[in-house]
Amino acid sequence: MIRRLAIACGAGELCSARNIAGGFGNPLRVPILIVALVLAGCSSARHEGPQRPGEPPPSSGEQDAERAYDELRRLDADLLRSDAQVTPDCQRVDQLRDTICALAARICQIEERQPAGSVVSAHCADSKARCKSAIERAQARGCPKK
Repeated sequence: MIRRLAIACGAGELCSARNIAGGFGNPLRVPILIVALVLAGCSSARHEGPQRPGEPPPSSGEQDAERAYDELRRLDADLLRSDAQVTPDCQRVDQLRDTICALAARICQIEERQPAGSVVSAHCADSKARCKSAIERAQARGCPKK
């Protein structure tokens, strides 16, 4: 007589521990544990931009200045596009000009707290030039200065 192996144990029967899907007993225990560990490791990892070897990581001030500078350049491009309009939207031009100049001032405030030779120094100089240009373009379009 051939005895069949039971896949599952019946009620009241003891079963020996079997290796199922990489774990003993509960097949989901090991995969869930692995996923939890991977997610915990990913959440604790610092995600910063690429860094050159031997270069110190950027300070929070440099990161703030970089974000402000990116926004300033985006707004400056918007202002250049608005120059192509036949009739200027002075409300929009004024808003862009004022925001560009406010970002330039913010970048230069951050620059004052950075060590000499910081990349923020170049951003400050360029931001001031873009602010001046935005003021001149707004005036040339006939939009009053506040």
